[in-house]
Amino acid sequence: MPKIRKQYQRGFTTLDNTPLNDEHLTWKAKGLFAYLWSKPDDWDYRVTEVAKHAVDGIGSTSTGVNELEKAGYLKRTQKNENGVFGDSVWTLSEKPIFKNPITENPISDNASTGKPYTENPQLLNTDLLNTDKTNKRETKKDDDDTAASQADENPFDVATQAGINVNSGLHLSIFLDFIKTLGNPLVCWAIRQTDNNAQHPNWSYLLTVLKNLEANSVRTIEQAEQLSAQHKQQSKQRRGYNAPQVRETLPDWFGKDYSKPSKSTYQAPDDSQDVMPDD
Repeated sequence: MPKIRKQYQRGFTTLDNTPLNDEHLTWKAKGLFAYLWSKPDDWDYRVTEVAKHAVDGIGSTSTGVNELEKAGYLKRTQKNENGVFGDSVWTLSEKPIFKNPITENPISDNASTGKPYTENPQLLNTDLLNTDKTNKRETKKDDDDTAASQADENPFDVATQAGINVNSGLHLSIFLDFIKTLGNPLVCWAIRQTDNNAQHPNWSYLLTVLKNLEANSVRTIEQAEQLSAQHKQQSKQRRGYNAPQVRETLPDWFGKDYSKPSKSTYQAPDDSQDVMPDD
């Protein structure tokens, strides 16, 4: 039987063998558990952060995390304070004690922040500008109310209205991470951009928008609007540069030689046969 020799180094991690010997776990889940177990308690435990430290990608990492959670080695709870989603708390166990857990704040398919859903929610009109200089006080109050309304919005409700599924197993943890990183107003803005610009609003389009915001360190709606305007301008420039050139059709008469005949080719008319008049 082949044997292996181990060379122990510093910086090792002490880990119970239970998850490593669990034949119901994939190698991905086992390796992921060992990696998470090696990190300190104050480490940034988010799927998007974990995915940065391997080549698997977000989707594969999310699958491994969900597998550990389903097997009972991981429990994730989402803080919900005053209707605003806060940090998620990850609890790891070397024994599968969280199998079929009942979390303190379970996240259902219809997550709610305590505000009732209405069939005709109030829409924010951003197209109308107040040009009345005598109404500055009311304008400022309206802006404050709008900002407060955006802060109170529930991204899950906005996504449901747009018909985008953010609650499936692979989507939910990633969506919650973006809520934590970008905040409710910016995530809601991304959902509306997806709803307005995508022919068929879906999770893939929304994920691209959210990744773009995070990659450009966008943290406010104003910055997001500026970034969106910049992309639109660049897109217009590319379309103008790549536009096909239309060649005009020349008329039939163009190119024909209408110049007078030269002297060398000119022939005088033959009048020898003409009848002379009688005197």
